[in-house]
Amino acid sequence: MCGKKEAVMKKKVIVILSIIVLLIAANMVGFYAYADVYYKAGHDAIFASQISTDTVDVSKAKIGGNNALVFAPHNPNPKAGIIMYPGGKVQYEAYAPLMQECANRGILCVLVEMPFNLAFFDGDEALDVIKEYPYISDWYVMGHSLGGAIAAGFVRDNYDLVKGIIFLGAYSTYDLTNKNLKILSIYGSEDKVMNRDRYDSTKSNLGPDLVEVVLPGGCHSYFGDYGMQKGDGNPTISREEQMHLTADAICDIICRKEGP
Repeated sequence: MCGKKEAVMKKKVIVILSIIVLLIAANMVGFYAYADVYYKAGHDAIFASQISTDTVDVSKAKIGGNNALVFAPHNPNPKAGIIMYPGGKVQYEAYAPLMQECANRGILCVLVEMPFNLAFFDGDEALDVIKEYPYISDWYVMGHSLGGAIAAGFVRDNYDLVKGIIFLGAYSTYDLTNKNLKILSIYGSEDKVMNRDRYDSTKSNLGPDLVEVVLPGGCHSYFGDYGMQKGDGNPTISREEQMHLTADAICDIICRKEGP
């Protein structure tokens, strides 16, 4: 009898384990299918990610195990740097034109690729970037959409390592007040992807010194070059104009001299 019971129990265990394995496999297949559908960088973005200009050197790097694109201004000693966290399910090269615009203004820009194009898989990537460029004194972490939310978590835990944070069509669910940070929020007036109710309800997390810039005619998708994101509004300015205005607002914050 004992032998029969043991055989029955063994079969039950095998069945249960088989079901668990099948469920895990099904979830993995589902995830990979989900992650494999993403917004791909456009032609202009791919060009900007590969070609240096008269004012900016573009290079590929491996930082902390992740791919990165570095946009280094010809200024030999830039004091400020930006670490860019891409939006969710957006190919990271899509932000190369914006990085070019910022680097043209004398800021070292490091655009990082996230695993599966989802920033929450490596929210601490900025730590590796900061270690890679010890000569940069003022670091800013910038994120678009989901990337902004993840960047906020990094800044909350490492505020002593950065000078500030820049949100592009994004908001923070983390309290960043009383951290002595420069905080800039930029979004387009026609952005229909960012949850405006959520944005307004979490604005208090950014403190009274928040600098908020609303781009007239701008949308959610035009911070990068990856086509139009599903559900976005109809922009009345060009992608190039939105990126130019965005870089101007960023430079106003980063390049602003404090004090008399």
